[in-house]
Amino acid sequence: MKHRLLALAAAGALCLSLCGFSGTQPLPDTITVQGTGIVEARPDQTKFTAGVNVVKPTAAEAVSAGNEMAAGVRQALMDAGVPEENIITDGLWLWEHYTYTNYTSYRDGYEYRVSFTVKVPEGAEAGAVLDAAVAGGATSTGSLTQTVSDAGDLYTEALGAAVESARQSAEKLAAASGKTVGKALYITESGYGVAEETERNNPDTGGGYFASDSAQETTPILPGLEQVEAQVEIVFELV
Repeated sequence: MKHRLLALAAAGALCLSLCGFSGTQPLPDTITVQGTGIVEARPDQTKFTAGVNVVKPTAAEAVSAGNEMAAGVRQALMDAGVPEENIITDGLWLWEHYTYTNYTSYRDGYEYRVSFTVKVPEGAEAGAVLDAAVAGGATSTGSLTQTVSDAGDLYTEALGAAVESARQSAEKLAAASGKTVGKALYITESGYGVAEETERNNPDTGGGYFASDSAQETTPILPGLEQVEAQVEIVFELV
């Protein structure tokens, strides 16, 4: 019995100690706000796809003709100043080709396609490079993307702007309640902006680029401005 009484007394003392501690250490008043930061920059990197498509009676003929056309496109790009390592073969396709007549279909050959991803070198005009691919025999292009090379640095800058935006919102709300903003207790990232993709279609060839000839001006590819966006949620202490 004595041991039990001592144990109960110790438990009671511990409870009083904890209750007294929580009573002298109240949780701080807080406010939760969100902030968004946006940084704009002009894209300095351009990529696009260029390909060739051919139909021949036999698979061997289709592959041979397609590879010859692809070599012409690759050489035209290199002549335009694109390094060979910036021309990446990203697809090879061979399938049976069918013609549909009077509600029936019949195989009339084989279709072969080769596709490249082309990275426009720094300082080159993207439109001129794309035109060179078409002049070299490309029957389709597409997946034009324009991005900034220092997106990581821009995102860091956008994060800073988002934090500042959140603090300004917190200060306005705190002032309305007669308090001031203290330190940030919790910060959570919640968003990131990405670049857009565009694609062209060639009504004359069935490919992805408008027909080109020697009298046509260089294809205009306008980079515009890319937005890098960051979002944060912050819990501030109120004092």
